[in-house]
Amino acid sequence: MNQDQWNSLIRSVAIFIGGIAVTKGYFSAADSAVLVTAVVTLGGAVVSVGPAVWGILSRSHAAMIQSVNAADNGVKVVAATANAAQVDAPISTANK
Repeated sequence: MNQDQWNSLIRSVAIFIGGIAVTKGYFSAADSAVLVTAVVTLGGAVVSVGPAVWGILSRSHAAMIQSVNAADNGVKVVAATANAAQVDAPISTANK
């Protein structure tokens, strides 16, 4: 869903809840309009900030290494903190 769709959904839910609250007499219609505006504004802020947070988390070094390692293409990445395999003897080209 894009941002306009999310804003529309949030607005519809806020109007629905506001309508119920006005019907039950919890607050007036004018208060309901103010509440809907506030909810839509906050919802838009959440929808705008959400992708930024996701982008930061998904582009961390650990997440990128995990993504590459999970791919089924034969390529694997060794994390910088992983211990290298121990070599007991030098590699000799004569043994090949």
